[in-house]
Amino acid sequence: MVWQRTLLLLVLGLSSLARADVPQAGSPWAIETDLLHRRLVIDDLASWNPQQKRWQPLVSLPSDSTPSVTVLHLWSPRCAPCVDELPLLARLLDAWQREQSVRFLLVADHEGDGSDLVPWVQSHPALWRSRPLLRVRSDKLRDQLGVQVQPLTLLIDDQHVIRQVFVGPLKGRSLGSAVTRLLSASSSHKPSSTR
Repeated sequence: MVWQRTLLLLVLGLSSLARADVPQAGSPWAIETDLLHRRLVIDDLASWNPQQKRWQPLVSLPSDSTPSVTVLHLWSPRCAPCVDELPLLARLLDAWQREQSVRFLLVADHEGDGSDLVPWVQSHPALWRSRPLLRVRSDKLRDQLGVQVQPLTLLIDDQHVIRQVFVGPLKGRSLGSAVTRLLSASSSHKPSSTR
């Protein structure tokens, strides 16, 4: 009888250790794991046209060429951690602005028609120097992702596949290093030209 109890305790102990490595539903780790390697279609965005003072469907994503890496950052002015990290993202965008193989998309992801977004951005001009003001037009993007968490940062390769996910604030995590790694990996898989 004692050996049976000992065996039962041993089995229960081992099963709890095994569960410790399994992501819990809704945890950042579970969300990050679930989103990896998904193909993402980013085609339902709107861009603010300051001359016409209205939102317009974004026909093509802002870029001079096809980037190897797209950093898609979903945020909202109603999300305090999102707002807190905007200066960090502005510095990252400034640091990467000359790298044509990397595209940053800061996309406002909140309910409504975007009318409250424009005054908010205008009250924070240092963050949006000559950057396009983008927002989601519908739930299509979130439906693809299957999560509502903010902020959410995705690193996407040139095949539109999610290669890295940051759930929550970026503080303490190295987004720049992650972009560099993905950029190195994507360029190493491209065939080199012959002379």
